Amino acid sequence: TAGIFYNRHLGRKSDLFSLQCEILAFKTNVYMYSETVQYTSTTRSDINISYTGIKIPVSLRLTFLEGSFKPFINAGVFTMANLGGKYTREGEVENSIHVVRPFTDNSLAVNRMISGVLGGIGLKKEFTPKQSLSLEFRAEYGTGIYEKDGLKQNTLSFNVIAAIDLF
Repeated sequence: TAGIFYNRHLGRKSDLFSLQCEILAFKTNVYMYSETVQYTSTTRSDINISYTGIKIPVSLRLTFLEGSFKPFINAGVFTMANLGGKYTREGEVENSIHVVRPFTDNSLAVNRMISGVLGGIGLKKEFTPKQSLSLEFRAEYGTGIYEKDGLKQNTLSFNVIAAIDLF
């Protein structure tokens, strides 16, 4: 993941409240293995999900303390556009007499757009009024990755974000 951000203080005399806008580009690959055993068969699946996208989080930041170390919390919303997504599931079904039948399932699609809410906590270290480093732990809850009728799914992700402000 890589991106840029813009932070605008909402007060002239204090940086207590600020608006943070970001644009993040990323590529994600997820692999899952599933094995289910039923009375007459065992199903094994290798599931791959990959997508490339752009995420735009917008949040309101509340900064505490004065000085060079400034803890903060933030809350906001995000939207994410998936530019290319792929879901594949390849597996096998083994019956009770050990006959194995392979299968391929591509019935799910990756959503083109995902949106949700975010919240975070972090620490900012200022070197000069224009130069700083920050580290943030962020949780995001949004609509699901999959697109299929009858399937209701949401995502919950946790991120560690490091930022360098040079301007």
